Amino acid sequence: MQDVSIAQVLSVAFMSMLPLIELKGAIPVGLSFGMPMWPTFWLCYVFSTLPALLVIKLLSPFMHCLKNLPSVRRIFEKFIDRSMQKSTVVERYGYWGVFIFVAIPLPGTGIWSGAVISSVLELQTTKAFLAIVAGNLVAGLVILSLSYAVI
Repeated sequence: MQDVSIAQVLSVAFMSMLPLIELKGAIPVGLSFGMPMWPTFWLCYVFSTLPALLVIKLLSPFMHCLKNLPSVRRIFEKFIDRSMQKSTVVERYGYWGVFIFVAIPLPGTGIWSGAVISSVLELQTTKAFLAIVAGNLVAGLVILSLSYAVI
């Protein structure tokens, strides 16, 4: 194992909070930096989960504020539209659908999209958050397994 700098740890933590990257991209990066397997997993899991509750709770009020800013509104509407295109499993299976959607570690699925879909569909915050947290755990374990096998 090589020495890991605080800058590398912080970059992995920050990376795991970003939409599209989340823990699916941060875990392999952390392992490639030489970070230990389980601390890397838990760091990425915790930091990738943090934005979910904020997105679920604040998306609707935030979108109402953006109505007066057309250029910014278009960016968020595009992200929401993209997320909603993939929402059929959530609409069909409810909270289990949120879990499945987040648990499948593919591009465009994850906590950000799952939280957006939950917010737009007005699912109960606590249940949606628990489904997202559980799905993120499964996705993280799948990525950890695949990454550790490769790296």
